[in-house]
Amino acid sequence: LFAGIGVFALGWIVAQYAKRIHAAGSLYDYVSEGLGTTVGAAAGWLYYGGTIILTTGLGVLLGGFVHDNLLPTLAPDLDLDVPIWLWDVLFAVLLFAVLYFGVQVSTRVQLALALISIAVVLIFFITVIVDLGSANDFGKAFDPSPADGFSGIMFGVLYGVLIFVGFETAANLAEETAEPKRAIPRAVLGAVVLVSIFYLIAAYVEVAGFGFDLAIITSPEVAGAPLFALGAPGTEFGSDFWLKALMVVVFLDMLAVYIGAGVASTRGVFAMARDRRLPSMAASVSSKFGTPSGA
Repeated sequence: LFAGIGVFALGWIVAQYAKRIHAAGSLYDYVSEGLGTTVGAAAGWLYYGGTIILTTGLGVLLGGFVHDNLLPTLAPDLDLDVPIWLWDVLFAVLLFAVLYFGVQVSTRVQLALALISIAVVLIFFITVIVDLGSANDFGKAFDPSPADGFSGIMFGVLYGVLIFVGFETAANLAEETAEPKRAIPRAVLGAVVLVSIFYLIAAYVEVAGFGFDLAIITSPEVAGAPLFALGAPGTEFGSDFWLKALMVVVFLDMLAVYIGAGVASTRGVFAMARDRRLPSMAASVSSKFGTPSGA
Protein backbone atom coordinates (compact mmCIF):
# COMPACT_ATOMS: atom_id res chain seq x y z
CA LEU A 1 0.00 0.00 0.00
CA PHE A 2 2.81 2.42 0.89
CA ALA A 3 4.68 1.45 -2.28
CA GLY A 4 1.53 2.00 -4.34
CA ILE A 5 1.02 5.50 -2.92
CA GLY A 6 4.64 6.43 -3.63
CA VAL A 7 4.58 5.02 -7.14
CA PHE A 8 1.28 6.81 -7.86
CA ALA A 9 2.98 10.10 -6.90
CA LEU A 10 5.80 9.29 -9.33
CA GLY A 11 3.23 8.29 -11.95
CA TRP A 12 1.50 11.65 -11.52
CA ILE A 13 4.78 13.39 -12.40
CA VAL A 14 5.17 11.19 -15.48
CA ALA A 15 1.56 11.95 -16.43
CA GLN A 16 2.15 15.72 -16.22
CA TYR A 17 5.15 15.42 -18.54
CA ALA A 18 3.18 13.14 -20.88
CA LYS A 19 0.55 15.86 -21.31
CA ARG A 20 3.20 18.24 -22.63
CA ILE A 21 5.82 16.06 -24.34
CA HIS A 22 4.64 13.41 -26.79
CA ALA A 23 7.88 11.62 -27.62
CA ALA A 24 8.99 8.01 -28.08
CA GLY A 25 11.88 8.62 -25.69
CA SER A 26 9.53 9.53 -22.80
CA LEU A 27 11.72 9.67 -19.66
CA TYR A 28 14.82 10.51 -21.72
CA ASP A 29 12.97 13.43 -23.32
CA TYR A 30 11.45 14.52 -19.98
CA VAL A 31 14.85 14.73 -18.28
CA SER A 32 16.36 16.45 -21.32
CA GLU A 33 13.65 19.13 -21.25
CA GLY A 34 13.89 19.58 -17.47
CA LEU A 35 17.61 19.32 -16.76
CA GLY A 36 19.30 19.79 -20.13
CA THR A 37 20.52 17.56 -22.93
CA THR A 38 23.69 16.33 -21.18
CA VAL A 39 21.85 15.04 -18.12
CA GLY A 40 19.06 13.79 -20.41
CA ALA A 41 21.52 11.78 -22.47
CA ALA A 42 23.00 10.22 -19.31
CA ALA A 43 19.50 9.40 -18.05
CA GLY A 44 18.62 7.88 -21.42
CA TRP A 45 21.71 5.67 -21.46
CA LEU A 46 20.99 4.55 -17.89
CA TYR A 47 17.25 3.95 -18.26
CA TYR A 48 17.19 2.33 -21.69
CA GLY A 49 20.41 0.49 -20.95
CA GLY A 50 18.50 -1.02 -18.05
CA THR A 51 15.47 -1.96 -20.19
CA ILE A 52 17.75 -3.56 -22.81
CA ILE A 53 19.48 -5.63 -20.10
CA LEU A 54 16.05 -6.59 -18.75
CA THR A 55 14.87 -7.64 -22.22
CA THR A 56 17.90 -9.77 -23.01
CA GLY A 57 17.98 -11.21 -19.49
CA LEU A 58 14.35 -12.27 -19.77
CA GLY A 59 15.08 -13.82 -23.15
CA VAL A 60 17.69 -16.04 -21.52
CA LEU A 61 15.46 -16.76 -18.52
CA LEU A 62 12.49 -17.77 -20.69
CA GLY A 63 14.43 -20.56 -22.36
CA GLY A 64 15.63 -21.88 -19.03
CA PHE A 65 12.15 -21.70 -17.50
CA VAL A 66 10.57 -23.64 -20.38
CA HIS A 67 13.35 -26.25 -20.35
CA ASP A 68 13.70 -26.71 -16.58
CA ASN A 69 10.22 -25.94 -15.21
CA LEU A 70 7.35 -25.59 -17.67
CA LEU A 71 7.80 -28.70 -19.82
CA PRO A 72 8.73 -31.06 -16.92
CA THR A 73 5.60 -29.88 -15.04
CA LEU A 74 3.11 -29.94 -17.92
CA ALA A 75 4.49 -32.88 -19.89
CA PRO A 76 6.91 -34.94 -17.77
CA ASP A 77 6.77 -37.88 -20.20
CA LEU A 78 7.50 -35.79 -23.29
CA ASP A 79 10.91 -36.66 -24.68
CA LEU A 80 11.73 -33.27 -26.19
CA ASP A 81 15.39 -32.45 -25.72
CA VAL A 82 15.50 -28.91 -27.12
CA PRO A 83 18.52 -27.08 -25.65
CA ILE A 84 17.98 -23.87 -23.69
CA TRP A 85 19.90 -21.75 -26.20
CA LEU A 86 17.55 -22.82 -29.01
CA TRP A 87 14.51 -21.84 -26.91
CA ASP A 88 16.19 -18.45 -26.37
CA VAL A 89 16.67 -18.00 -30.12
CA LEU A 90 13.04 -18.92 -30.80
CA PHE A 91 11.82 -16.37 -28.26
CA ALA A 92 14.14 -13.70 -29.72
CA VAL A 93 12.70 -14.32 -33.22
CA LEU A 94 9.17 -14.18 -31.78
CA LEU A 95 9.93 -10.90 -30.02
CA PHE A 96 11.36 -9.35 -33.19
CA ALA A 97 8.23 -10.33 -35.14
CA VAL A 98 5.85 -8.97 -32.50
CA LEU A 99 7.78 -5.68 -32.30
CA TYR A 100 8.23 -5.28 -36.05
CA PHE A 101 4.69 -5.86 -37.30
CA GLY A 102 3.13 -2.80 -35.71
CA VAL A 103 2.52 -1.33 -32.29
CA GLN A 104 -1.04 -2.69 -32.24
CA VAL A 105 0.34 -6.23 -32.48
CA SER A 106 2.89 -5.79 -29.69
CA THR A 107 0.55 -3.99 -27.27
CA ARG A 108 -2.40 -6.31 -27.84
CA VAL A 109 -0.30 -9.45 -27.45
CA GLN A 110 1.25 -8.06 -24.27
CA LEU A 111 -2.13 -7.05 -22.82
CA ALA A 112 -3.71 -10.38 -23.71
CA LEU A 113 -0.92 -12.32 -21.97
CA ALA A 114 -1.09 -10.08 -18.88
CA LEU A 115 -4.90 -10.17 -18.61
CA ILE A 116 -5.05 -13.95 -18.91
CA SER A 117 -2.44 -14.41 -16.19
CA ILE A 118 -4.05 -11.83 -13.88
CA ALA A 119 -7.48 -13.45 -14.31
CA VAL A 120 -6.19 -16.94 -13.49
CA VAL A 121 -4.25 -15.80 -10.41
CA LEU A 122 -7.19 -13.68 -9.21
CA ILE A 123 -9.49 -16.70 -9.44
CA PHE A 124 -6.98 -18.69 -7.38
CA PHE A 125 -6.79 -15.91 -4.78
CA ILE A 126 -10.59 -15.72 -4.49
CA THR A 127 -10.71 -19.51 -4.09
CA VAL A 128 -8.22 -19.33 -1.21
CA ILE A 129 -10.18 -16.51 0.50
CA VAL A 130 -13.42 -18.49 0.18
CA ASP A 131 -11.76 -21.69 1.50
CA LEU A 132 -10.30 -19.78 4.46
CA GLY A 133 -13.82 -18.85 5.56
CA SER A 134 -13.84 -17.79 9.22
CA ALA A 135 -10.01 -17.92 9.29
CA ASN A 136 -9.94 -14.71 7.25
CA ASP A 137 -8.72 -11.75 9.28
CA PHE A 138 -8.29 -8.66 7.13
CA GLY A 139 -7.38 -6.51 10.12
CA LYS A 140 -4.55 -8.83 11.14
CA ALA A 141 -3.01 -8.55 7.69
CA PHE A 142 -2.48 -4.81 8.29
CA ASP A 143 -1.01 -5.22 11.77
CA PRO A 144 2.59 -3.93 11.55
CA SER A 145 3.84 -5.47 14.82
CA PRO A 146 4.98 -8.86 13.39
CA ALA A 147 7.11 -6.95 10.86
CA ASP A 148 9.01 -5.06 13.58
CA GLY A 149 6.75 -2.06 13.16
CA PHE A 150 7.26 0.80 10.73
CA SER A 151 10.94 0.02 10.03
CA GLY A 152 9.96 -3.47 8.89
CA ILE A 153 7.30 -2.06 6.63
CA MET A 154 9.77 0.36 5.05
CA PHE A 155 12.14 -2.54 4.42
CA GLY A 156 9.28 -4.30 2.64
CA VAL A 157 8.56 -1.17 0.61
CA LEU A 158 12.00 -1.55 -1.03
CA TYR A 159 10.72 -4.75 -2.62
CA GLY A 160 7.17 -3.44 -3.04
CA VAL A 161 8.32 -0.60 -5.29
CA LEU A 162 10.10 -3.04 -7.61
CA ILE A 163 6.86 -4.88 -8.49
CA PHE A 164 5.53 -1.66 -10.05
CA VAL A 165 8.49 -1.26 -12.40
CA GLY A 166 7.25 -0.82 -15.96
CA PHE A 167 4.13 1.30 -15.37
CA GLU A 168 5.91 4.26 -16.95
CA THR A 169 6.65 2.48 -20.24
CA ALA A 170 3.24 3.44 -21.65
CA ALA A 171 4.73 6.90 -22.19
CA ASN A 172 7.10 5.44 -24.79
CA LEU A 173 4.13 4.98 -27.14
CA ALA A 174 3.21 8.68 -27.22
CA GLU A 175 4.16 9.12 -30.89
CA GLU A 176 2.10 6.08 -31.86
CA THR A 177 -0.99 6.98 -29.81
CA ALA A 178 -3.98 8.77 -31.32
CA GLU A 179 -4.63 11.06 -28.32
CA PRO A 180 -1.42 10.96 -26.24
CA LYS A 181 -2.31 14.01 -24.12
CA ARG A 182 -5.30 12.13 -22.70
CA ALA A 183 -4.48 8.46 -23.21
CA ILE A 184 -0.92 8.27 -21.80
CA PRO A 185 -1.69 9.87 -18.38
CA ARG A 186 -4.77 7.65 -18.04
CA ALA A 187 -2.74 4.56 -18.92
CA VAL A 188 0.07 5.38 -16.48
CA LEU A 189 -2.11 6.30 -13.49
CA GLY A 190 -4.77 3.69 -14.23
CA ALA A 191 -2.14 0.95 -14.32
CA VAL A 192 -0.78 1.96 -10.91
CA VAL A 193 -4.25 1.98 -9.32
CA LEU A 194 -5.33 -1.36 -10.81
CA VAL A 195 -2.16 -3.24 -9.95
CA SER A 196 -2.14 -1.73 -6.45
CA ILE A 197 -5.52 -3.35 -5.82
CA PHE A 198 -4.32 -6.63 -7.34
CA TYR A 199 -1.11 -6.64 -5.28
CA LEU A 200 -3.01 -5.93 -2.05
CA ILE A 201 -5.22 -8.98 -2.70
CA ALA A 202 -2.14 -11.05 -3.57
CA ALA A 203 -0.27 -9.94 -0.44
CA TYR A 204 -3.25 -10.70 1.80
CA VAL A 205 -3.77 -14.19 0.35
CA GLU A 206 -0.09 -15.09 0.58
CA VAL A 207 -0.08 -14.05 4.26
CA ALA A 208 -3.48 -15.41 5.29
CA GLY A 209 -2.96 -18.62 3.31
CA PHE A 210 -0.04 -19.51 5.58
CA GLY A 211 -2.00 -18.71 8.73
CA PHE A 212 -0.33 -15.31 9.34
CA ASP A 213 2.65 -17.33 10.58
CA LEU A 214 5.93 -15.51 9.86
CA ALA A 215 7.95 -18.65 10.59
CA ILE A 216 6.18 -20.46 7.74
CA ILE A 217 6.17 -17.48 5.38
CA THR A 218 9.93 -16.92 5.78
CA SER A 219 10.87 -20.62 5.65
CA PRO A 220 13.06 -21.54 2.63
CA GLU A 221 10.46 -23.85 1.07
CA VAL A 222 7.87 -21.03 1.05
CA ALA A 223 9.82 -17.76 0.80
CA GLY A 224 11.43 -18.65 -2.54
CA ALA A 225 8.07 -18.94 -4.33
CA PRO A 226 5.08 -18.43 -2.02
CA LEU A 227 2.54 -18.58 -4.83
CA PHE A 228 3.74 -22.03 -5.92
CA ALA A 229 3.96 -23.16 -2.29
CA LEU A 230 0.32 -22.15 -1.80
CA GLY A 231 -0.86 -23.87 -4.98
CA ALA A 232 1.26 -27.05 -4.76
CA PRO A 233 -0.45 -30.48 -4.55
CA GLY A 234 -0.85 -31.80 -1.03
CA THR A 235 -1.32 -28.36 0.54
CA GLU A 236 -4.58 -27.01 1.95
CA PHE A 237 -5.41 -24.89 -1.08
CA GLY A 238 -3.28 -26.47 -3.80
CA SER A 239 -3.70 -29.18 -6.38
CA ASP A 240 -1.97 -30.52 -9.45
CA PHE A 241 -4.29 -28.39 -11.59
CA TRP A 242 -3.43 -25.16 -9.76
CA LEU A 243 0.30 -25.86 -9.83
CA LYS A 244 0.20 -26.33 -13.60
CA ALA A 245 -2.06 -23.31 -14.09
CA LEU A 246 0.23 -21.07 -12.01
CA MET A 247 3.28 -22.38 -13.86
CA VAL A 248 1.67 -21.36 -17.17
CA VAL A 249 0.71 -17.99 -15.68
CA VAL A 250 4.32 -17.25 -14.70
CA PHE A 251 5.40 -18.13 -18.24
CA LEU A 252 2.77 -15.81 -19.76
CA ASP A 253 3.79 -13.03 -17.37
CA MET A 254 7.42 -13.41 -18.35
CA LEU A 255 6.44 -13.20 -22.03
CA ALA A 256 4.36 -10.07 -21.37
CA VAL A 257 7.25 -8.35 -19.58
CA TYR A 258 9.63 -9.53 -22.33
CA ILE A 259 7.48 -7.79 -24.94
CA GLY A 260 6.89 -4.70 -22.78
CA ALA A 261 10.58 -4.24 -22.09
CA GLY A 262 11.30 -4.78 -25.78
CA VAL A 263 8.77 -2.10 -26.79
CA ALA A 264 10.26 0.39 -24.31
CA SER A 265 13.84 -0.39 -25.36
CA THR A 266 13.25 -0.02 -29.09
CA ARG A 267 11.36 3.26 -28.71
CA GLY A 268 14.04 4.67 -26.41
CA VAL A 269 16.89 3.65 -28.70
CA PHE A 270 14.99 5.14 -31.66
CA ALA A 271 14.50 8.48 -29.86
CA MET A 272 18.14 8.70 -28.77
CA ALA A 273 19.40 7.74 -32.24
CA ARG A 274 17.16 10.42 -33.76
CA ASP A 275 18.89 12.95 -31.49
CA ARG A 276 22.32 11.56 -32.51
CA ARG A 277 22.93 10.08 -29.05
CA LEU A 278 23.24 6.66 -30.72
CA PRO A 279 24.18 5.62 -34.30
CA SER A 280 21.70 7.13 -36.79
CA MET A 281 20.93 3.71 -38.36
CA ALA A 282 18.94 2.93 -35.18
CA ALA A 283 16.55 5.77 -36.08
CA SER A 284 15.26 4.07 -39.23
CA VAL A 285 11.53 3.35 -39.45
CA SER A 286 9.71 0.60 -41.34
CA SER A 287 7.94 2.19 -44.32
CA LYS A 288 5.19 -0.44 -44.20
CA PHE A 289 4.48 -0.81 -40.48
CA GLY A 290 5.81 2.47 -39.05
CA THR A 291 7.80 0.69 -36.35
CA PRO A 292 11.38 1.63 -35.35
CA SER A 293 12.95 -1.19 -37.38
CA GLY A 294 16.57 -0.14 -36.83
CA ALA A 295 16.12 0.02 -33.06
